[in-house]
Amino acid sequence: MSLRPIRESISRWKPGKGRQLDPLHELQAAWGTVVGAEVAANSHPVQIAGDTLVVATRSSAWSQQLAYLSERILEAANGQAPDAALRHLRLRLGRVPARSRPRATSPGSVGSLQRAGDVAPQPSASLEQAFERFRADVLASQRAKRAAGWNPCVGCGVPVATGRSRCEGCAGADRQGREARIAQALFEAPWLGYPQLAEQIEGVEHEEVEAVRRRLLMRWWDILCTVRRTSQLSRGGRERMIAGAYVVLKSGLPPDRIGSATVRTMLGDELYRLLYETPTTNGTNVE
Repeated sequence: MSLRPIRESISRWKPGKGRQLDPLHELQAAWGTVVGAEVAANSHPVQIAGDTLVVATRSSAWSQQLAYLSERILEAANGQAPDAALRHLRLRLGRVPARSRPRATSPGSVGSLQRAGDVAPQPSASLEQAFERFRADVLASQRAKRAAGWNPCVGCGVPVATGRSRCEGCAGADRQGREARIAQALFEAPWLGYPQLAEQIEGVEHEEVEAVRRRLLMRWWDILCTVRRTSQLSRGGRERMIAGAYVVLKSGLPPDRIGSATVRTMLGDELYRLLYETPTTNGTNVE
């Protein structure tokens, strides 16, 4: 067996794409460029809960000051991690890790609008001076974006790039609202297809419907598996309603074409007997 020369192996090597950071880790890694070195030295993102970014600060004074700039921080955070679709900022006292001052910051970040060739600013002498500098950077960023043709988001008013009408946060909230309406419609009428849903829900896309459909089927099946494992039903027949919606949505058949044999085949004998053959009293199965 002949060995391949190292030079040839190296020449053929190409860097991989690597793993993409989740939104929280992405913000933590780039927090200094998102809010600037001075603010980052006294604050740290610790959690993303839904559409809310939770940030720990060193003191109540820092929390109070950051609250005044919450909209700008959210705008910059969404620019760094658009998949997070953040709309709210929650501040709390907590441990802030030591952070070295970044050598450079990305254009448009909250904390630094330094141009090439500028001398790096000296650390502020006080908290008030740090935030005055922060506010000045924010105003300079807003003026620069207006001059570049950016327009206010129709939802919240923060500047968005030319050709867009909503910021990432508002667009994410709109998407979540559509998905919630899709899920409700498919639970109540699981035989509906994309054309019917598009007539009822403005702006809905086919990919959104399919994504919600997949999530509902997984969630409903988890619920039904729990019922099968515990042999317990809740009052009101909720699990039976979920089973009916699951069968219709999974099979793609209209309700009038689904018989007991189809239901039994899709759910399995054990679950079918528990849901449809077990005697009940006041909506609760009798063991």
